[in-house]
Amino acid sequence: MFKLILTVDERTLIDEVYVLDENLFEPVYVLRPVDPQRRDKWRIIEKNLTRILRRAADICFENNKITQSERNQFHISVTAKEIVRALENNAIDPQRMVAFFREIEDINELDIKLKSKLIDTDHETEILLNQIKSNIRERLPLENQFNYRVNWKDVSDRINYLVKFQNDFYTVIKRQIDYYITKIPAKDILYDEILEHAIQCRILNKRYCSRDEILEKVRAYVLSNVLQPCMIFGKSGSGKSSIMAQIAIKVLEWFSNPNSVSIIIRFLGATPLSSDIRRPLMSIIQQICILYHLMPSSPIQDFTTIEELKTILQNLFMQIPINEQLILLFDSIDQLQVGDYNCEKWLPINYPSNIKCILSTIPVITEGNGEQKIEYKILNGLISLFPNGTLIEIREFDRNLAQQVVYSWLERDGRRLSPLQMTWLQPKFESYSPNRSDPEPTPLFLSLVYQITQTWRSFNDKPDRDFLKIHSTRDAINYLYNQLSKKHGDILFKRAMTYLRLAGGLSETELEDILSADDKILQSVFVHYLPPTKIFRLPSTLWIRIRNDMHKYLIEKEIDNTLIIYFYHRSFQQHSIFNINQEKPIETIRRAYFAGPVGNFPNLYNQPFVIESKKLIEKMNGITSLVVDRRLTKQRPYVLNKNEQECIFNIRRINQLCLNLDIYRPEPYFLYDYNFMWSFLHCYKMSDRFVADSSFPEIRFLLTQYMSCSSILDKYPDNFAFEIVSRLTSSIEILPKFIYNLFQQCLNNCVLRMLESDTRTFTTTMNKYQIGVVNAICGAYNTLYVFLSQRFLIFRFYAQDWTGKMFDYKLPSNEFTSVKFGSTDICFYSSKSILIFQKFDHHFGLHLNYNHIIHVDFIHKEGLFVCSRDNQSIDIWHCLDKKLIEQYVFDAPILECSTIERHMGAVIRVTLETGLTHYLIATNVQGKFHFQLVATLNKKPDKQNIFLNFETDVYYSEGQSHIYLYYFERAENDRLEKIGLINSKAINAKALVLTVNANAFALALFLT
Repeated sequence: MFKLILTVDERTLIDEVYVLDENLFEPVYVLRPVDPQRRDKWRIIEKNLTRILRRAADICFENNKITQSERNQFHISVTAKEIVRALENNAIDPQRMVAFFREIEDINELDIKLKSKLIDTDHETEILLNQIKSNIRERLPLENQFNYRVNWKDVSDRINYLVKFQNDFYTVIKRQIDYYITKIPAKDILYDEILEHAIQCRILNKRYCSRDEILEKVRAYVLSNVLQPCMIFGKSGSGKSSIMAQIAIKVLEWFSNPNSVSIIIRFLGATPLSSDIRRPLMSIIQQICILYHLMPSSPIQDFTTIEELKTILQNLFMQIPINEQLILLFDSIDQLQVGDYNCEKWLPINYPSNIKCILSTIPVITEGNGEQKIEYKILNGLISLFPNGTLIEIREFDRNLAQQVVYSWLERDGRRLSPLQMTWLQPKFESYSPNRSDPEPTPLFLSLVYQITQTWRSFNDKPDRDFLKIHSTRDAINYLYNQLSKKHGDILFKRAMTYLRLAGGLSETELEDILSADDKILQSVFVHYLPPTKIFRLPSTLWIRIRNDMHKYLIEKEIDNTLIIYFYHRSFQQHSIFNINQEKPIETIRRAYFAGPVGNFPNLYNQPFVIESKKLIEKMNGITSLVVDRRLTKQRPYVLNKNEQECIFNIRRINQLCLNLDIYRPEPYFLYDYNFMWSFLHCYKMSDRFVADSSFPEIRFLLTQYMSCSSILDKYPDNFAFEIVSRLTSSIEILPKFIYNLFQQCLNNCVLRMLESDTRTFTTTMNKYQIGVVNAICGAYNTLYVFLSQRFLIFRFYAQDWTGKMFDYKLPSNEFTSVKFGSTDICFYSSKSILIFQKFDHHFGLHLNYNHIIHVDFIHKEGLFVCSRDNQSIDIWHCLDKKLIEQYVFDAPILECSTIERHMGAVIRVTLETGLTHYLIATNVQGKFHFQLVATLNKKPDKQNIFLNFETDVYYSEGQSHIYLYYFERAENDRLEKIGLINSKAINAKALVLTVNANAFALALFLT
């Protein structure tokens, strides 16, 4: 009927702007995307389209095909629709609504352009508007209706109207808030907590991916006589939480008498009150007492310890009737705070036969990188606690199961994909392992990919190149971020996500403050207009829109008594958008927000706004900087309350400043602040958070002073001022500015008398070791490696122990004469044997025997390069897998071998007994090494040589007044270049390389 009532031109227009989407089970017509280059033309089309649809709606209404209300939907504005919806939703309680009516008495005297902005000039729309006004007046209480009459051209009358409107609006909204606060029922914390987890269970169950084999193992455990918990484990994003939700829903079906079964589930870290284990334990105890009409063995108070809660819960288990079944589910132990990873201190050990406890976790949580890497082995702790428990591993999907899951999601949502689109999706179901520990596809990966397909229409017949490149969860997150960046603005979205990640979560207020303090963000948003200088902030709606689009991946949790927003999945928590250098200014703003204007941190509260938009500069008559008030929340002091009995500290502020203290971040100026340091020492030990190293010389010097007195300050934090003053007094004349300021602050707060110089002793020696003769020594970040004749020592100086720890390893034999240090491994070797020690796992691995080893080196992380004379080959071994992964064989014994590491590989020079010198490149391509011969030198130009860089070899001889440069990557006839030396002086001894890079070098030569 729709097309029958349209003219030919109208049907043509409809066909141009609408297209049928058959990816829904019930196909619908959708608007084609608007070409940004044709916006002017679209405005004309939009007016014609509105006219056509309104006429069609009128005809349909006249023929009883639609109702009056449905017909009106085509005539009223979006705002009018919202008003109608509000009237319908609040029909029972009209007190919730307030209306303001304005009548402009001189409206007909205004110019046409202004008049069109103030009233609707369309007659039909005006009639509908008057109907809405009439409905509002009929339904709202008179005290919630405000009427104004104004002469717009009269400036004083207009100002009076605006002032009165402002006062009325403020008064009535305040009255509304006060009224409804009195109507809010008293909060039942336990009820709200149980409800939140029930809602979370329902949400997660919608994301459940069919894993029948897992559920069958859980069912067997629940119905068995096993008295220890069931431990479900898998990597981040493997679907543990959705499986736990499905267990909570399905478990009743496994019992013949479901009325005797009670289920208590806690999705740890998914609600504000479940980020630490103490409050979930309290709510579980209260829930059990209500379910079974029991009383705890001792009252539960705010000061009840975790150990006491564990005992109370254990005692309650023994009181539950034997004919009642209790299923207790703890999901995502890895989402708890670090101190709660040790389940022994809070999880009951003994379970009666009618109580089943099911836990889920990531096996190992890794924090930090390289030498600073710390592993929390949660699963190993659980296994040692419950050696007879049931273990269930959740692995990645195989191809068939992954495909079934996506098909089930499509059916659930009433959608389909075209055959062509399915060909784009099929490769995502294949197994893929970017890293050995991260096999795909996982439920999180599939969920991210499926979310992308929800935007596909059946008429989309060209593949998205970026989508085709997705192979891993990281790729999918990158794609999601890029799409949302296009929607919300690249700078705003990516920096907002980065602030959340760097801070480990932020409250709404903190995040909006920090975003408003970031000029890069404001400059990207305020391109066409500026907000009032007295309230110069990012509009809250911009963050709300981002949060709404990211809601599946964000959670609220309570940290440091603050309700924060953070990423739920660790894959998002660990996903860096920017590199370290790009993150530096972002991290500077975050630190400055919490630290205040100390050191060289910018004063965010008073910083002017720099205008970069050319349009705005022109609009502001050339002004490029504005004094603005960003209305940032003032940080509360480090000490919130201090009296003789106790101090209450601002833990939130202290903990935020202790984050990300590594050598790559901006200088932590708050370490020069006496108030911060004094407060920190009363909350933590010095060695809990700080590493005695830094890339900033002044900070490194200061940390050395802190380290030297850490054992005293850990016990007596009030001595901070005295200890620092006593150590810095002798250097007062040469102290840098910020350290001198700290010295003065300490002096002002030092209540103890200073010792005289001749009676004061001071030593910086922390520990002393007698270790014998050292063969080789190497230092890495906070770690010292010492090679002895039969032993190997590692000295670690890390955040938890400034005085350092020594690890002593006995070598299997004393045959090893040399050592090579790599980024992840250490190689001990002699002419006949090689032994690899894995630095981070602290154990010996690959052991090789060769005849006449000439050269050993590490290539690209875990690749070990070995050159053997008698084997006549160069080999590359995988240190972790203990496998030979590539070999290049020569036709003669090898005399010499050298390597220079380059990106993803190495440059190699090999000299054979035949006199030939070969130059090769070893390259790592997607985990596989390949050798490529690039040049062969038939005869050395001189006796001695220096393998200079990626493309140059230097040959020389003592007593000669020239050198040869051999460019082995050039064309064969342009490789050798002879260079005469100044004054024809001869080379004496050797040449010394000063600087080397891929494009240039410098040589210093000793001449006679």
